[in-house]
Amino acid sequence: MADMGQPGGNQLFDLGWLVGVIDSDGSYILSKQYHHRSKVLYFFPSIEITNDSEDLISNCNMVIKKLFKVGPYIDIKKPRKNGKIGYKISLRGIKRLHKSLPIIAKHEISKKKQAELLLEYVSNRMTVNKGTPVSNRDIDIAIALRELNASKDKITRDIPKRLK
Repeated sequence: MADMGQPGGNQLFDLGWLVGVIDSDGSYILSKQYHHRSKVLYFFPSIEITNDSEDLISNCNMVIKKLFKVGPYIDIKKPRKNGKIGYKISLRGIKRLHKSLPIIAKHEISKKKQAELLLEYVSNRMTVNKGTPVSNRDIDIAIALRELNASKDKITRDIPKRLK
């Protein structure tokens, strides 16, 4: 008999479990980057979950693969001051998020606004050619997302859209 507190048997339970983990230990992120050749600004979207429990990250990995049929990225951090190893699992990139984020955002509770903003960005970027500079709306989304996340790394509307 499956443990009712662990994911692995029921898709709706697994989705709720994953959304709960994102709510508690996760973030919806747009990282500011410039293309290395064209110097055009773009934002790299991701959902990241950070925890010091290898089992939790392993369960997230299983659920993400099973529900969305995409492979997440897993990073292992060096031991912290308390001696614990940190783990991070990320769903990154436009295509992976375009596949999974509509489902996650629909069921999101405490970080619903962040999920909806990231979904809007991902949906907008799926309709433009790769390499297209970000729009003013994309910048507004990044600003709003960082404010909701209480990020110390601020973005302002006067951010250069292209490096010289």
